[in-house]
Amino acid sequence: MAQEPLQMDAALDAAFRSWLPQRFDFEQSLAMISAFSHYAILAPSQIFTVSMGNLHVLPVFTTQSAWNTFMAKLPDVQSHLEWQMMSFFELVTFVDSNGIALDAYGFNLHTSTDPEIGNMAILEKSEVGQLTILGNVVITASSQDNLAKEPRERLYLVPCYQAPEENGQMKRVFSTMRASDDRIWIPAFDSVENLGGWFTTPGFGDTFRQNHGIILGMTLEDIQHPTVALHVLKGISGIAVNALNFAQNLLEFDKPKTLDDLRNFNREA
Repeated sequence: MAQEPLQMDAALDAAFRSWLPQRFDFEQSLAMISAFSHYAILAPSQIFTVSMGNLHVLPVFTTQSAWNTFMAKLPDVQSHLEWQMMSFFELVTFVDSNGIALDAYGFNLHTSTDPEIGNMAILEKSEVGQLTILGNVVITASSQDNLAKEPRERLYLVPCYQAPEENGQMKRVFSTMRASDDRIWIPAFDSVENLGGWFTTPGFGDTFRQNHGIILGMTLEDIQHPTVALHVLKGISGIAVNALNFAQNLLEFDKPKTLDDLRNFNREA
């Protein structure tokens, strides 16, 4: 099912201004990912760069007024280029997948870097890389195609972290929540807003923060039957979809049927 085209909105620029001075804060990054997922930037239809010091910079804009300021300073040969509204994450993915040579993304060039009067920032590719990886997972998890699937088949946003075993190998440990009946569940989410609600609720997400956790896109099958990492699942009943949300859904793991399944399910933490 096709997604509605993204449109520019003042909410994107407001989120961008808030995120810039705190862009290494996880909570602020979630808010920025949400904004990038819902609203469009203005980008050139044909990729070009401008020189900013030693950097080749691709200009993009969060407001029409910033674009107007930039266009007034462009040489005539570039002023006739076509521009389009698009997802910032789609733009970054296109640049990376096509091996386009650039060093950074220039947001709202030729405005001010003072957040009180401007919203200019030059973000090197490495700065937007992790944000884009998570952003693309968010887009997939919250897409109409994914949400149309049966709950047990959907991709979810799952908080976890890496921890070493005694033999030096790494294991993947999941954030967990204990229900009133003492059963333990892994929180999983179908939108960045629901993920943010869990992360910002006092008493939840503390272990995730302390261990510099990551968010992965995973199905129930991916969690219970991993192919690329050791998962610590002993004592865990399944996943709590949109945990802390009124409409949360509990999905139990399949019962182990083979010796390999049993070993995986009951592996010591």
